[in-house]
Amino acid sequence: MVKVYLIRHAEAAGNIGHFIQGRTNTLLSDVGEIQRGFLAERFRDIHLDRIYSSPLDRAVLTAEAVNKYHSLDIIKDEGLIEMDFGDWENQPLEKLSSIDEKAFELWQNDMKHFRAPHGESMAEAYDRIAAVVGRIAGENEGKTIAIVSHGMMLKAYFNYVSHNDMEHFDNTFRSDNTGVTLVEYEDGRPRLVMRNDTSHIPAGVRVSAGATAVRDEA
Repeated sequence: MVKVYLIRHAEAAGNIGHFIQGRTNTLLSDVGEIQRGFLAERFRDIHLDRIYSSPLDRAVLTAEAVNKYHSLDIIKDEGLIEMDFGDWENQPLEKLSSIDEKAFELWQNDMKHFRAPHGESMAEAYDRIAAVVGRIAGENEGKTIAIVSHGMMLKAYFNYVSHNDMEHFDNTFRSDNTGVTLVEYEDGRPRLVMRNDTSHIPAGVRVSAGATAVRDEA
């Protein structure tokens, strides 16, 4: 069996600046720095054999917090990078509909068919994250690992674990900033144990800067 902790990065500039981060390499906000301190304490006494991260700075900084008491090498894996938002990258949320009205409608209401203009489709992101987490789990039989990734990728992964198909894609699945999910792989099959747990964040510290389940994911 393999235990896989999946963690969304701490709050970053795009989450509070109301623009699409996607693959734009943003840093953490002041609140994000506070969040990652609590995340480090959460993982203080959890045994970890390996830590993987998206190569974007907001994910790596979060992975460093997970690693604070473990002194492991952080393995940067391009497969964990955020969804490619194409022409929407680094654009304010209020401009998205003017760039591509049809894509914006899908982004809001039918994400399983969503693709940003000149970007990656939700289906492609779904296939990518399912494959990369499965590959990483297959390389770590008998171990406990942590993976730090992004909101849209974790949304796709939650759908994969819960439904194992795109037809039943659930737009409401989300991970808050530093939300922790635990999945166990046995014989190559994932089983969801815990999803989007933020119990390490005390009352009064926000876990998500966005007001809706959809718009603050990226």
